[in-house]
Amino acid sequence: MNRRILCLVIGDWPKDSTPTPRPLRCEPRSEDNARRSLRDALAQRLAKYTPNIAPDPRDDRALILDITGLSHLFPSESALVLDILADCEDLGTPPVRLAFGDTIGMAGIFAREPTFLTEGAASSPQLSWAYWIPPGRGIAFLGRYPVTSLGFRREVAAWCRELGIRTVADFMAIPDGEIAAKFGRDTWRRWEEILGRRAEILPFWQPPEEESVTQWLEYPGTSPEALAFCLQRAVELLVIPLATKDCGITRLKVVIPCEDGGSVEEELEFFTPVADPRGILEVIRLRLERRRFPAAVSGVRLVAVETSPLIRRPCPMFEELAGERRRTEQWGRLAERLTARLGRDRVLQPVLRAEYEPELAWQGVPLLTARKQQRNRRDSPPLPDAAPRPTRVYARPIPIPVVGAHPDGPPYRCFYGGRWFSVVRAWGPERIETGWWRGRLIARDYYRTEWEDGSHFWLYRRLQDGRWFLHGCFE
Repeated sequence: MNRRILCLVIGDWPKDSTPTPRPLRCEPRSEDNARRSLRDALAQRLAKYTPNIAPDPRDDRALILDITGLSHLFPSESALVLDILADCEDLGTPPVRLAFGDTIGMAGIFAREPTFLTEGAASSPQLSWAYWIPPGRGIAFLGRYPVTSLGFRREVAAWCRELGIRTVADFMAIPDGEIAAKFGRDTWRRWEEILGRRAEILPFWQPPEEESVTQWLEYPGTSPEALAFCLQRAVELLVIPLATKDCGITRLKVVIPCEDGGSVEEELEFFTPVADPRGILEVIRLRLERRRFPAAVSGVRLVAVETSPLIRRPCPMFEELAGERRRTEQWGRLAERLTARLGRDRVLQPVLRAEYEPELAWQGVPLLTARKQQRNRRDSPPLPDAAPRPTRVYARPIPIPVVGAHPDGPPYRCFYGGRWFSVVRAWGPERIETGWWRGRLIARDYYRTEWEDGSHFWLYRRLQDGRWFLHGCFE
């Protein structure tokens, strides 16, 4: 059976992007540690597709997925790629590159240097890409690559350059028996691994041990005091081993088994890593106040689904910095309590999207989920050639009477708030149209206008009927 290997390389955010500075939930000691933490989190997410997943020892940005013999578990390799990209998007990773190969070495080479697969065509660093190599055809694509892509020692690459061996196709022309004699046995072993003639052994990734605590009541009951005592004891036992590792809880699963065999389950998220039992108990209490138990409670099980290093900051010397830190902590506690009481889908944070249509230029993301993604994710890339957007966009455009110099020209006078205003200056038009696949056809000419009182408004003319609407203001 031919092996089927998928390599995933985590890219970097483009240097020309200008993300909005945001506080991190955890402060990694270095960029390398942050990249490895992101890779491990992604490995934990992708382990559902194959148990044979391993970090690439030659690249701390890469993961190797061995999907040999697993094709019956997903509709197609394209569907698998789409699912993996969706997981990366949900986790908040930078753009990634995926490539299939017949061996571990081939897949890694294709994913790290895909330019030679696309015949020199450049791929956007702001997007994720997948490169599909037909089974058994990897060696044909490998011949296009330079010898330096094979991962040989530096002196071996220099020898090849002196001998006129530029590409992998040139290296293939060397008889197998002469490779070890000319370049050394380690080069021959690496070449045999790339071709699949020699097994390449990788230490497969092991999921971290789950931190969990189970406490049972002496007798099943419905007393809130007994449940509160059981929860308090369970939280204290869960936090103690985490404190020795200088870690806190960022996501907690609460399972309360009942006497009838059922259970009540809740999953809680925290603004920052938490190791304070009182704060954890307060959030659990607020969440359970909204739940009804089907039968008497038998006990409590707590699972620390996600943990992170505690944020240890030195005591600030200035009162202003100390006050800012207190406000951040108070805001975090408020966000946790609101989410516990109202539900995660009702406490939202607006996030910008790369959309021309103003109504779709943002979306509401659960606040704690958005905070989690901010560790590794940046804002959507800016729209190319887009005019400045107003600071306030009205939920529903306001129809207003407008007088123009000519039917297709900019506005000259506008009636708003019971009086007419003269337009001093107008910038535009910026035409925004949507395709038929959106279902609702939109065709508008937008203008940024300055009125006689100094205010700036965002107007548009609907091309279907020529009517004017007030859509936002610049403050």
